[in-house]
Amino acid sequence: MARKPEIQYIGQFYVHGSEVKKLAVKEQPKKAKTELPLHRIEKVRKVYVDPLAICSLVMAAVLLVTMVMGALSLEAAWQELDNAQQYVYELQHKQRVLESEYRSGYDLEEIRSAALAMGMIPAGEAETMNLRVTVPQQEPEMTWMDEMVWFLEGLFA
Repeated sequence: MARKPEIQYIGQFYVHGSEVKKLAVKEQPKKAKTELPLHRIEKVRKVYVDPLAICSLVMAAVLLVTMVMGALSLEAAWQELDNAQQYVYELQHKQRVLESEYRSGYDLEEIRSAALAMGMIPAGEAETMNLRVTVPQQEPEMTWMDEMVWFLEGLFA
């Protein structure tokens, strides 16, 4: 007899849909991580310069220098004032001394008798007159507004 072929059915090896068995994942050997040498990250320090703050500091320095120079010049001015006052006191003293020398240098009675001999009279015996003088008022000058009104009145009259 002839041999019959053996028939194998696919259903024997095939599983439908969710019935599929999950294949176990084969763990692969882990490779060692390559490590880079650690470098410290250098922080870059940035300094923010505020222009308004810089201008304010410069202005404060200039004002401070100006104030110091003003105080020094004020001190010099006070010293100069003291020197000038001392000089004035010396001149006043010298004037008093010279005036007393001048007054002691002449005789008032001799001058009076000489004046009377010339025909002069004392001031109390002199005749006095009071005169009253009135100064005429000037007419006020026309302002530019008055001139404009005068011009327009003449133009439309």
